[in-house]
Amino acid sequence: MIEWSHQARRWKMLRKKWFWAVVVLVVVVAVIGVAGCGGSPKATPTPEATPIPTWTPTPIPPTPTPTPPPGIGTKFTVGTWEVTPLRVERVQSLSGGFVGTVTAKGQYIIVFLKVKNIGTVSNNVGLSLFVLRDDLGRTFDMDGEASLSAYYAYNTPEWWADNIQPGLEGELPIAFDVSTDAKGFTFRVKGGGVIWFLGS
Repeated sequence: MIEWSHQARRWKMLRKKWFWAVVVLVVVVAVIGVAGCGGSPKATPTPEATPIPTWTPTPIPPTPTPTPPPGIGTKFTVGTWEVTPLRVERVQSLSGGFVGTVTAKGQYIIVFLKVKNIGTVSNNVGLSLFVLRDDLGRTFDMDGEASLSAYYAYNTPEWWADNIQPGLEGELPIAFDVSTDAKGFTFRVKGGGVIWFLGS
């Protein structure tokens, strides 16, 4: 009876030990589980930055250089004439022939022309076919008397009043009395049309 009682106590103590052992194990497992759940969160990946397109300026094409009008030596058809400026002279006065000496109020610009009559009848260049213009837009008419004096002074084959037969050529001077500050001359057909650049 004493021995059974002793064994019962031992069994009771053993059950208590097992009970606490199980309790401790449960607690440890719970602690480990909580520790595992409360660990450091996974780092959120940083989104990649979308590259901003680089703005490339559109190249501006260079401004084309304006082409100057044709100059000395260029032939054009003007009405019933083929006209080619040959050279230009600048003088203050002209002497020769029955006209005597003529003096410019400003300065004479003399344009020597080669002309060919491509019409069907004889004709002369006359006084009203050509004008001279400077770079300020001022227009100068032909000076008939100075042109005749230049014909004598430079001994050209023809002057503006000489008739030239169809199919034939002539050379003659055309004079203009212009301001002394005039420059950048263009030799023009009166009323517009053909333009020659004579320079300064």
